[in-house]
Amino acid sequence: NIFLYQLSQCCSVLAIDLLGYGESDPWTNNSSIGADLEAAEALVLQLSEPVHLIGHSYGGVLAMRLAQRHPAAVRSLLLHEPVAWGSIFDSPDTSLAEHFLGVRERFFSSQHPPSTEEWLQGFVDFWNRPGTWQSFPERTKAIWRLQADKVYAEVHNLCFDSTPVREWAGLSMPTCITMGQHSPPAEREVCQLLNQTLPDCRLIEHAGGHLAPVTHFAAVAPIVRKWLG
Repeated sequence: NIFLYQLSQCCSVLAIDLLGYGESDPWTNNSSIGADLEAAEALVLQLSEPVHLIGHSYGGVLAMRLAQRHPAAVRSLLLHEPVAWGSIFDSPDTSLAEHFLGVRERFFSSQHPPSTEEWLQGFVDFWNRPGTWQSFPERTKAIWRLQADKVYAEVHNLCFDSTPVREWAGLSMPTCITMGQHSPPAEREVCQLLNQTLPDCRLIEHAGGHLAPVTHFAAVAPIVRKWLG
């Protein structure tokens, strides 16, 4: 990972393989989604000084939850589009919450559960644009299929989280939230609501969308380097 390599030239970097990814244990039907936060806590709390937490999407919400539990262990937060969906119900634009509920219904309808392939296509296309899943090479699709059960569990956890935005107001450490210019309107609204609520927060918009740390690395990397200073 070029980004991690560059960061390691100026910082001590600890990158977590969440459950079901990398060298961590595989996700199974007996796995608990809470294991991700527990693993992150165990790593951070064994360190001798506060850390800068960097998180993207689900990882951004994990970073917020960890900081909420252990504020003294966190020096700052740098988050790319944390998917704190409970905040969307605090938006004055009620159409965004209505749209989110429609998306959630498509993802998790008990009456017409989608196949794994259909679900992955809907998920990937929501965060990017229609046709993105079909444009993936077969090798990329195969990786997504292997991780589908864990991704499903993460998305379910986020979509049914009802935490209102005011409950994040206690995150008093310096926080930077980044968001892509072409991300879904509901997620952009979540970022803006968090920016208005957290007491020491700044919001930076840049090129790309939800996957900008991967697809628009050149736009995101300078923000990270400047933040870590």
